[in-house]
Amino acid sequence: MPPIPGSAVETGSVALTTLTVKVDGQALPGTVSVVAVDIVRQLNRIPYAHLLLHDGDAAKQEFELSSGDLLTPGKTLEIEGGYNKDETLLFKGVITGQRIQARRRGDSLLHVQARDPAFRLTLARKSRYFSDLSDSDLFEEIVAAYSDLTAEVEATTVTYPEIVQYQVTDWDLIVTRAEKLGLYCLPDDGAFRIAKPDLGQTPALSLTYGRNIFDMDLEMDARTQVSKVTATAWDHANQAVISAEVEDIPSPSQGNLAGADLAGVNQMAGLELRHSGALQQQEVDAWAAAGMLKSRFAKIRGSVCLQGNAAVKPGGLVELSGLGERFNGTAFVSGVRHMIGGGDWQTTIELGLPQAWHHAEFEVNATPAAGFHPAINGLHTGIVTQLQDDPEGEERILVRLPLIDSAADGVWSRLATLDAGNERGTVFRPEIGDEVIVGFVNDDPHEPVVLGMLHSSNKPAPLPASDDNHEKGLVTRSGMKLLFNDETPSLTIETPKGKQIVIDDKEGSILITDETGNSLTLNADGIALESPKAIKLKARQDVTIEGLNVEIKASAAASVEGSASAALKSSGATEVKGSLVQIN
Repeated sequence: MPPIPGSAVETGSVALTTLTVKVDGQALPGTVSVVAVDIVRQLNRIPYAHLLLHDGDAAKQEFELSSGDLLTPGKTLEIEGGYNKDETLLFKGVITGQRIQARRRGDSLLHVQARDPAFRLTLARKSRYFSDLSDSDLFEEIVAAYSDLTAEVEATTVTYPEIVQYQVTDWDLIVTRAEKLGLYCLPDDGAFRIAKPDLGQTPALSLTYGRNIFDMDLEMDARTQVSKVTATAWDHANQAVISAEVEDIPSPSQGNLAGADLAGVNQMAGLELRHSGALQQQEVDAWAAAGMLKSRFAKIRGSVCLQGNAAVKPGGLVELSGLGERFNGTAFVSGVRHMIGGGDWQTTIELGLPQAWHHAEFEVNATPAAGFHPAINGLHTGIVTQLQDDPEGEERILVRLPLIDSAADGVWSRLATLDAGNERGTVFRPEIGDEVIVGFVNDDPHEPVVLGMLHSSNKPAPLPASDDNHEKGLVTRSGMKLLFNDETPSLTIETPKGKQIVIDDKEGSILITDETGNSLTLNADGIALESPKAIKLKARQDVTIEGLNVEIKASAAASVEGSASAALKSSGATEVKGSLVQIN
């Protein structure tokens, strides 16, 4: 807009403040009395306007303006302000609500609330998947779903195979992810801008204490400053921690104490940001830089009030002077508030950014247990009290949670297992009295799941712990064993009475034994079958024994009998020998 006349800037007088309010493009009729207008724009916030009007007649018992069609929610509201009818658009949005007010002494009033069209992104929590896109692609795709918004997004480079939105609004998803990249969001009359702070732009205003600053409240806080920011995450592909360290970034030049110098007051090593999941190196780099941005842009915060001016906007810069060396300089504008009423227009500029992340200031995540019940947090220790007779037939087991009630039978809980499906899977139910660990679906205390069983000094493991960790396996209540040894390596199956199968790669053998001394050995030498007593081979059909040489030897007597026929033959010599040989 054109510059305000100098006298108005310096004294707040002379120039005539003018205001035009339009609904669906048409100015309010002269019969509508506007008391005041309040417009607020802030980074990472939805812009809104509050319109205060005279309305209501006690004698008629009617609020004609509220009851009429003129200011119905859903209509477009535009507010223009300026001087001597030279006006600039200050706000354009959607009427979202009304409020009527009357006091015992004083006029009755109508409050009209309007918000930038981006308010629709804040209304509903959503759950969905996005695939093969960058953050800027994500932002554009989400905003494109709203017909009255246009995305203006600074491009980002990291592409993700998938991004999950779970029970979070579109607004919170965008702002949270943008913050981690050092970006801010600014809805602006239908445009949805997402960008990094621009410190290279020309300051929109020069403000001097004693000349054109009405009120001001500025604070420098060393506690917001850090010497460095370190971000770390896990690289599962390389099984290593990845990290990024940022010691400073370009920041507003306001004040003569650098953020790094103020950080020394805190005597701390720096800010650490940790993510235990897998992030890409570029993400970690951006996250560390964003953390430093949060610190440096929070060095000086506060507000400055001046004669109304539309030139300054959130994301812009102003030049401050007359405030002393600690506060003079170029300041970053994070918010602007226009208040027009009583023939006057004042603009309040908010400077600096909050150090807190968006998710720390607002309830970004959905209510635990979906608000159906008060939630339960974390994992809980349980004691198994019953395995059978699930009243709902859902394969659950009964588990007592001692910290809820140490005497009650407990709650029916689903049992997580290695494999489960329709009449297939692994079945390893704990024993009654066993200690188990219990989690809860959606943090709902009515949805317990047994995640696993626990050993302790009271219930020790059947295999002692060893750092080499060669031996693993299963030992049942009766003592049946299935043991794996990675040192040999070997596999052993054993029953309580000593029946055993050992498959041993080191020995190159398979050994089957029992407690009576029977054994079957398979190794490089062949197969050996031994028994301290009888060995019987019996088949309903043929038995064939074939080898290079076959030797049958009896310590006492040997007998070969064929019920139908018997033959002893050789293609070479045949020898029948004995102390006495009887034929027929």
